[in-house]
Amino acid sequence: MSMPVFNIEVDQPRSVELIIEHSDQDGATDLLGPALQALSNHIRTQPFLADVFRLVITADRSASFDSTRNSWETLHRQHFNGAHGAPVTGQPADSASSDGLRIVVARADSIPTPPADGGTWPVLLWIIGDGADNHYLAAHTAWTANRTVSDPSASPNRLRDVCVRFLQDVVLADTGDAHSWVSDGMGSLLSGLGYAVR
Repeated sequence: MSMPVFNIEVDQPRSVELIIEHSDQDGATDLLGPALQALSNHIRTQPFLADVFRLVITADRSASFDSTRNSWETLHRQHFNGAHGAPVTGQPADSASSDGLRIVVARADSIPTPPADGGTWPVLLWIIGDGADNHYLAAHTAWTANRTVSDPSASPNRLRDVCVRFLQDVVLADTGDAHSWVSDGMGSLLSGLGYAVR
């Protein structure tokens, strides 16, 4: 008597990454705090997210936190308690096998030059501080960003809402797509802010 053989194909879960870039000199820590706290809370209450979601925080283009290499306690220690640690391992690269979003937070008076290789992921450029309304259109063009937001008051709850919605609409949704979400899905979160879309 022969034993039946079953071939079962199991799809690997889709991995989605969020890279948030800022400069230590821009004072973006207060802006990032609520967003990082909200993302951390979601990971703690939904541990399976650790297998499908990667968060990278960079300061001055060097990774200071990478959820695939650091514990979430490290995130709390480095970004919530004001003790920034040594970089993880330089500039993170886009993963060719996953979807992702790159959020670049910059002060209007110190917008960095775009990297030579912008990668394949959509870029959300978040311009803060005095002059944001005057500089975001030029920055949008220079970066060829998918969306650029002008946030003169550096509203931490707005960025938090964007990050949480990205987690819900792109990471947790089987059909989520970062490119279409940045172009079409996040507009309602930006009511009252200036923005440009590619």
